Amino acid sequence: MIGYLGPVGTFTQAALLEFMKTYPEKDDLKPYPSIYALFEALAVKKISKVFIPIENSRGGEVFAAFAGLNQLDDSYFISDEILFPIKQSLMVANSCNLQEIKVVYAHEQSTRQCSRFLHEQLPDVELVF
Repeated sequence: MIGYLGPVGTFTQAALLEFMKTYPEKDDLKPYPSIYALFEALAVKKISKVFIPIENSRGGEVFAAFAGLNQLDDSYFISDEILFPIKQSLMVANSCNLQEIKVVYAHEQSTRQCSRFLHEQLPDVELVF
């Protein structure tokens, strides 16, 4: 069984599903609420593999991945890698100019991943999580 950072619908799950298209083995997939929970499940053999983000230039739980990897013994290794570009979208109810947007409702991680755009294009916008 492969554990991944959930919940269902995350970018991690999307990357895993893309990876599974070329993966030679068929495994069951199980979402976990955090990277820490993934490594705990691996330690007690609830899962045999973890699928984790290890590079995210704009934020997220990636540092937890490095901490978990550093706790593993030598019998574990990184077996594969996938590059999975993430694209975010800014959506509005009615057509408008960017300057008219005063409030952005978003998940906190999305705002970190889009921080440059928000800083450059919407510097005075209120962010609501």
